Amino acid sequence: MKKGHEDQEAHEAKHRMRLPSPLSEETEQIITRIIGAAIAVHRQLGPGFLESLYRRALSLELSARGLTYECERGIRVCYRNRELPIHGSI
Repeated sequence: MKKGHEDQEAHEAKHRMRLPSPLSEETEQIITRIIGAAIAVHRQLGPGFLESLYRRALSLELSARGLTYECERGIRVCYRNRELPIHGSI
């Protein structure tokens, strides 16, 4: 069996096992790149560090892969019709 034929069969098998996604192919590719970056950070550092260290390492990895991102973007959270403060006291 030729090498090109084996590659094509592996590619087709991968896509047969893949579940349909409501996301665009471009979005799927970006997500795959982000997950790959997170796996690379985890493989390099391993478990046991503070979240802040992983966040900084992931920022470096995402930048190295040419991905733009926002780190810890603020969001509004409401509970029982009251906005919960992100920082500080109630």
